[in-house]
Amino acid sequence: MTTEISSGSPALRVATREWRRITGSRMFHFYLVGLPLILFVLLADIYKNRVVVDIPMAICDADHSELSRLLARSFDADRSLKIVAQVGSLDEAVELLRGGTIQGAIYIPADLEADIKHGKSARVVIYQNSSNIIIGNLITKGAVTVTRTISTGIVLKKIRALGASEQQALDLANPIRLDTDALYNPGYSYSSFLVPALLAVILQMIVMISAAQVVGVERHDGTLAELQAISQGSTFAALVGKALPHLAIHFVSALVMVGLMMPLFAIPFQGSIIVGILFLFFFLLTAFAVGMAISVIFKDPLFATELAAFINTPAFMFSGYTFPIAGMLGLHVAVAQALPFTHFLSGFIKLYQMGAPATALLPETMKLSLFLIGAIIAMALVGSRRLRPQPTAAASEAR
Repeated sequence: MTTEISSGSPALRVATREWRRITGSRMFHFYLVGLPLILFVLLADIYKNRVVVDIPMAICDADHSELSRLLARSFDADRSLKIVAQVGSLDEAVELLRGGTIQGAIYIPADLEADIKHGKSARVVIYQNSSNIIIGNLITKGAVTVTRTISTGIVLKKIRALGASEQQALDLANPIRLDTDALYNPGYSYSSFLVPALLAVILQMIVMISAAQVVGVERHDGTLAELQAISQGSTFAALVGKALPHLAIHFVSALVMVGLMMPLFAIPFQGSIIVGILFLFFFLLTAFAVGMAISVIFKDPLFATELAAFINTPAFMFSGYTFPIAGMLGLHVAVAQALPFTHFLSGFIKLYQMGAPATALLPETMKLSLFLIGAIIAMALVGSRRLRPQPTAAASEAR
């Protein structure tokens, strides 16, 4: 059914028509508005605790000495660890580990205190579930912190017993000291680390997949002739008009993510909020252009959607966020560089975590611009042919 829209420029008339199509579709309501909001809340809520604490641990104390009890209390006091079970053997600990009751175990050998008093070294063994790298690393970090602290205390006590002052004892016990200064995300918050990146990659997927249907749905509904009439045969007016309502919605998504959701869930944004919103929107504009180019080039809307999904699926893995790009093979590096999300994330981290100025985003902005310009050129070259309505079989026979 043809919708009469007579006022305004061709692009504005197409935009008005597209807005009516969006607002009249429940699927678009959910996909463009409801789904991003639901995902924002769910993802932010998953990491609301920011850090992993109280990892369940078992302890096997074969020494039963004052020192072993001090060690047990110290392990339990570490914020990452929580002693939930006392076991009599390592076999019992392994059963609890396999059953999921615990994630690690601490074994304190017999004669620990006696060996220390006689000047011998002693070993405390930590077993951790390294099938989860994060859990394994946290257990190791907590255990190392506790054992080093107790060991230093023992050495200090012995040195001071020989008549050294507290400072002399501290200098002898720690001849080389390591001071660390975490410049960005000092609290090691998973919320600050993961949520913005995950939200951005999900937004990219939603934007690109929806854009991949923009022209295909016209072909599917048989309304290309109507689009041509409203745009007065202008490919530019047709494409710009169809893009404008979607981009307005995506701008609101960028505004909600950076200006509302991140502050609401106390995710710090070190740089300029305004620059962050604009940079995220420019990334979404690029993703939309790539998706729309796919929609213009490929006639089958299902294939266009699948191709957009295929491009988005590896984006997070290849972005260097979970595994550094420097450690990837040459082919993987090439794939990473061929994905817009890689360059966006590099700039976004500079901005929201490091507080970098807008000028620091110039390299990433230029790379995203190449994707945007490439998509626009592809639409310009192919659009005039692809946006023509296909003649029906009856019309072809009449000719």
